[in-house]
Amino acid sequence: MTSGRNLRGRWVGRVFMPLILAVAGGLGAGAALIGPQGSGSAEYPRPQLHQGSSPPDIIPNVHQGYYTYSAEPCATASRVDPITVIFHGSFGHYADVRSHAALADHGGWNWNGGANQYFSDHYDCEPMNDDAATLPDWLPINDRWHMRYNEGPDYDPVRGWYTVASPHFEDLIWDWPWDPPIVCHAVKENDPVTGTGGGFNMGRDEITTNWSWMAGDTHYLTWWEYWGNIQRFQQCDGGYAWSNGIVDYISMPSGGWK
Repeated sequence: MTSGRNLRGRWVGRVFMPLILAVAGGLGAGAALIGPQGSGSAEYPRPQLHQGSSPPDIIPNVHQGYYTYSAEPCATASRVDPITVIFHGSFGHYADVRSHAALADHGGWNWNGGANQYFSDHYDCEPMNDDAATLPDWLPINDRWHMRYNEGPDYDPVRGWYTVASPHFEDLIWDWPWDPPIVCHAVKENDPVTGTGGGFNMGRDEITTNWSWMAGDTHYLTWWEYWGNIQRFQQCDGGYAWSNGIVDYISMPSGGWK
């Protein structure tokens, strides 16, 4: 279902796109700012053999919260995005995630831009380490892929170093000039009838597809499990987005170049 705000947003985007791209020209060609998008919306097949219980140091709601949070102390009322991906291995540090995400064959998530959020980690509520996106937040020219992530504090004996993430696909929403001016990114809503799709599931599947199938390197979908973090979140365009509760584990056995 397409909202009036989405329709207005697309119209305004077409009208003002040449001007915005001219501004972007100082940073390079506008098209170059948008990394390869990949399949995204596809329901990624997850072999039953990969399903299992959490490694000893990444147990959801014990060592890791199910969601990101808008403020301390990471209370239920401040939940924002579900965690859907865990990067792990010898190079499971957040800096390695950042380096990999920026690579073209990993999707080209080479920009920052998004409000700070918090992660609940080993009973601590701490600000995110970093974020990555296919477009900067201050250049509203198109929809984008975006994720926030945070590194775990210690070494898991099964999965190694690890970084948890909340990737998602965001629609650019223009609400101007008919209403008070609003420009925001709204996580794409799930189908209101079937519950399928949605930006949180798209983001996880985009990472899994680009990193473990298309990058041609040493990443693998090593594990997946059902966390049940399926809370529905209303977005700035009025739609609702939620995860189907599946978390993918992506191996990080090599450094930031591959």
